Amino acid sequence: MPLFGSSDKTYNRQAFNEMMTGLRAFGPLRDKFGPALASDLLGMYFEDAVAKRDETGFWKKSGVRKAVPVDAMTEVKVKGADIADFKKEFGNLCQVEDGLVEVRRSWVVKLLGQAKKGDLRKELDKNVEPLNEYFQAPAPAKVQWRQVGHMRHERVGGAPPAGDKEKALAWFTKGVKGDSSAYKKVLDTYVKTDGTSPLGVDDKIATAMWRILVSDAPRYRSTVLGSTYPSSVGGAYLLKWLFDVTKKDVALPRRGDTGWEDWSLFYFGSIMAAQPFPDGNKRAGRATYALFMLSAGIPFRAPTDAFGKRLANM
Repeated sequence: MPLFGSSDKTYNRQAFNEMMTGLRAFGPLRDKFGPALASDLLGMYFEDAVAKRDETGFWKKSGVRKAVPVDAMTEVKVKGADIADFKKEFGNLCQVEDGLVEVRRSWVVKLLGQAKKGDLRKELDKNVEPLNEYFQAPAPAKVQWRQVGHMRHERVGGAPPAGDKEKALAWFTKGVKGDSSAYKKVLDTYVKTDGTSPLGVDDKIATAMWRILVSDAPRYRSTVLGSTYPSSVGGAYLLKWLFDVTKKDVALPRRGDTGWEDWSLFYFGSIMAAQPFPDGNKRAGRATYALFMLSAGIPFRAPTDAFGKRLANM
């Protein structure tokens, strides 16, 4: 009996894309995401299909995803009897993705309203992480002085008092084991002192920052039935949308104004809520909070873990 029947179908990337574009549920996502992200979505779903092949190369509806090298993701075969289920599964994923994107968008809109009214800062007042929970001040060292002229002395020993950058870095790296140099690099690179946003006006800095922090992320985080988050492609769309909204609708306070706390919390929660990256979204959110607080020129205060989870709607 032949393994491949006359009604069976082989999908390479082009054939899969043609199948997807013929699905009614894909149209709204294509129009919403735009060509580049829609193409990423198709690539992600094709790789999902390939990962569910059985030992004979056929897609299985109940198949377990298997790791497949990128260069081996060339095609997937579907039994004629399974083609309807194949199309239905990816149509369902498109509908789920669209719904999850809108749920997360609504949450970010809610956070934006709270930030504008100053409500997030008021919540922080009640949910500040105690400094000793994440920062240990260096032991005081003996201060020595030497004479450098008549009636003049200079300090030659002793550690200077810890500043906000040291506190922010300690909170940012809380729980990190091993090398934390990437975390310090992010703060050294992206803190601003001119009163402008450390993330700029689009998603480029946030993405570059994430690449520094996460060097081994998977290519995608796919749509998962039952999840509360969209895929990383849907999350990337939300991140672009977030900057489109805020560059038109948000005016940061002057540097030194504690109103920056509202926007530090807003971006912290929004990035974690949108989940724009395949992995490391909490790190990206914490980095954003630290960057905003240090760029604000105000004393560093950290939110509790519980408050952070509420901000992200986790």
